[in-house]
Amino acid sequence: MLKHISLLLALSAIMSSAWSAGNREDYDLDDNGLIEINDLADLNELRNNLTGKTLYGSNAGCPEGGCRGVELMADLDFDTNQDGVIDASDTYWNDGKGWDPIGGYPELPFRGFVEGNGYVFRNLYIDRPDESYVGVFGSLSDTTIRRTGIAGKLSHVRGYSLTGMLVGHLEYTDIEAVFSTGRLEGVQLRGGIAGYYLGTITSGNLFSTAKLRLNIWETGETSGGIFGFVSSGSFRSAFSVIPPVYDGGGFYDSYFVEPPGRTGNTLADLMCPYYPGDPACKTGLYRNWEQEKDSNGRSFWDFGNRYQLPGLVLNGRLFRDSDGDGYLDGDDDDADGDGVDNTEDAFPLHPYISRDSDGDGYPDAFDPACDLVCRIESGMRPDAFPNNPAAAADADGDGKPDRWNSTCDSTCQNDSGLVLDDFVEDTEPPQMLQMPTQLITTTDKFFIDLVAAGMLTYDNVESDLTFQISYADETVEQSASDPSALPLGNYAVELIAIDSAGNTSEPAVIEVSVRYEVGFAQTVVRASEGTTAKFPLVFSPSTPDFPVTVVFQVKPISATVTLQDIAIERTIFTRQFNPAAENGAVLEVPVVNDYLMEAYEPDEELQILVMQAFKTSNEEPLFVPYDQQTTTLQIPANSTAQNGSSSSSSSSSSSSSSSSSGMSSSSSSSASSSSGSSPGSGGSLDWLFLMLASTLLLRTRICSKTSHRNDHVN
Repeated sequence: MLKHISLLLALSAIMSSAWSAGNREDYDLDDNGLIEINDLADLNELRNNLTGKTLYGSNAGCPEGGCRGVELMADLDFDTNQDGVIDASDTYWNDGKGWDPIGGYPELPFRGFVEGNGYVFRNLYIDRPDESYVGVFGSLSDTTIRRTGIAGKLSHVRGYSLTGMLVGHLEYTDIEAVFSTGRLEGVQLRGGIAGYYLGTITSGNLFSTAKLRLNIWETGETSGGIFGFVSSGSFRSAFSVIPPVYDGGGFYDSYFVEPPGRTGNTLADLMCPYYPGDPACKTGLYRNWEQEKDSNGRSFWDFGNRYQLPGLVLNGRLFRDSDGDGYLDGDDDDADGDGVDNTEDAFPLHPYISRDSDGDGYPDAFDPACDLVCRIESGMRPDAFPNNPAAAADADGDGKPDRWNSTCDSTCQNDSGLVLDDFVEDTEPPQMLQMPTQLITTTDKFFIDLVAAGMLTYDNVESDLTFQISYADETVEQSASDPSALPLGNYAVELIAIDSAGNTSEPAVIEVSVRYEVGFAQTVVRASEGTTAKFPLVFSPSTPDFPVTVVFQVKPISATVTLQDIAIERTIFTRQFNPAAENGAVLEVPVVNDYLMEAYEPDEELQILVMQAFKTSNEEPLFVPYDQQTTTLQIPANSTAQNGSSSSSSSSSSSSSSSSSGMSSSSSSSASSSSGSSPGSGGSLDWLFLMLASTLLLRTRICSKTSHRNDHVN
């Protein structure tokens, strides 16, 4: 109601501004403090207010004091007439110079929060060879830009210095989950994402396959695949098809293709892993990248197949440049780089197969460079009848199909001219490749973890094999899709693959450590200020009867959230649990009640990560599965219109929560349980003095926190 009254007052005061070119009554429909950018006209208007607090001179619908930045609500395409070329018929041609960057010299940066929401800038065109601070944004400072990128086969940026596809000059800005493709030209300080970076913030989840007209090893200029130059700051989980930055500094857990003539990673090396730590690939590639997740607990990275670079997943949209040629797969005429146009390629994302003459989904043949592992990983076998869609398999090569294709009905079978083989000979044993020598798993995930560790199975006739498992004087036979549970402990397992004809593979022996697993039972927990958020932990195969120690890490997600919003002593903290106790194992996190703040706080989110877990007595480790490793704490927006009748109980819970933030881990649970208690009856002066003192302390802390956040925003 208060928001609506404020809106009416604002409209009456600046009616002409509120109904200007934007023609909107509300610029923040989802009430998250970010102005919605719907098209290029909205984007272009940002140059008239470089704080992101207003658009078209209006802050209608924003919180009091204005919005704190902007968010994209659609892809923004600079090929405005969609004719496949950028020329004078496009809106932002500007006499051939193309887009005019937003914000420029260090004194005039854009300072508003930029949320991409998984939407991108397409077909960006800038041709300003005599200008510096060139990109969609000329300069960004003291802010955040995330979940967006540069796409489109027409994207081409040319500047003089401080030139990037997305930003020319970056200062003290968090850049998270961002990518760039396209073509880039410049004389110095040029980078695939930004030309220059100065800051102390750790950012990550970046990739760039943007092509520089002159490579850094050819010119020696300050240029890089991601940044032209990094003055200070650090970046994790990033890759590029050339060195990411001129001097190589600032990046860790990041990978790139070495220049010609130097040893190091090749493009094929970076394509190889199915997942971090893939044993079939170069050791160490993409380590820890599985921990990089968005606010919904979804991984930022998709590793595709052995012939694709990793793709970045932004709000459910996958952005991948499989062959690293500077075009996303959806924009690339030859996405797998095999020399066959996508329109002619039956398998456009596999470089070693392209033809399927009869359209039955089986390749006519594999490229000779595709070895046995390559064929297994494709999940396909060559078509024994490449010009007949009725069948594809002929194990003994007698010209008679072993079976009909699943898409071939009775009419198709009668019209095929083929007769099924009554004597399908299968004398070839199955093969097990890339078996790990050691495996850490849980009781019921043996085969899942074997596959994750790189195990491959192959049979020339069938793909659904059974397995004989022998361990500790026990032998069982089962399929991978219907596994039986293994007992807890450390022991050797002998594994043999068996096909339907009874052929057996060579045995493989694996040292197996079967452990308890522990993780969060819920991916999201919602708790209001002044309450205690409770995160149940779940154990498998059953609840252990021994104390467990778990190490957690807290990561802020929202731009406004800080550790002061919860009563936790530090970002990495330890808790002990007795899972067999009556109340089980529950992580309790007190949420500080700071509703007395005059500044409006939007919905806030924190991520909590299980870093490790072990038996308290001897530190024997427990297994933490990836899909249960993280959970998210959502704190609903506070309200500036608190009911005065509830101020006593609210203040009491606030002071309790505040005081609990200074307690040790052993006393945090008792602090949590008391945070919502109310004072006893009688109204003693001692209680009144304590409540007033707590309120003053809380106001002092809130003012400090408000000042900190305002400094961050401004």
